Amino acid sequence: MLQALIRRGQAWADRAACSVAPYDGWKWWTEPRAEVISPGPVVDKLKVCATCPVRLPCLLDALTEVRYETWGIIGGSTTLERRAARGDTRASWDRMGPHDRAEAIEQAVTSLEATLDERIASWEARAADVALHRRRRVLKRFPPGNPGGPGRGHVGPIGRYAAAHGVSRSTAWRRLRAS
Repeated sequence: MLQALIRRGQAWADRAACSVAPYDGWKWWTEPRAEVISPGPVVDKLKVCATCPVRLPCLLDALTEVRYETWGIIGGSTTLERRAARGDTRASWDRMGPHDRAEAIEQAVTSLEATLDERIASWEARAADVALHRRRRVLKRFPPGNPGGPGRGHVGPIGRYAAAHGVSRSTAWRRLRAS
């Protein structure tokens, strides 16, 4: 992410929190659909952005880019949040005049900056819901006492855990559920 900003001549990019270890190796580009499917990494990245000294210039840069839409976590916002803050489709955004666009950018930055803590809390709740849904799905597929179907023996994560630790499937299920 920052390499693209540095190439575009953004001098503030080297002071960004995401440009130093351990965050410099993270993947900051995310497809909007991936943000919804896997919100856990979004929470971690938004928390890094919340402490960043150059969050505002970064957000302004992402919102003012008219040649293409910048994907990923930038300036403490996700792709979907920036779309919602702009309040319009990309095509009509490109047709706006410079004055209207500047006004829309100002409103978007104000709304995104004012709601950063609320958005982080919302993403945390979403990540918890997704984790719970995934855990329930695994438990539904492999309930306690089920050997994995007729003639299949120890199949799936619970069966593998039970076989590796020398415990029954129901004990393995209880241990995995508690973790």
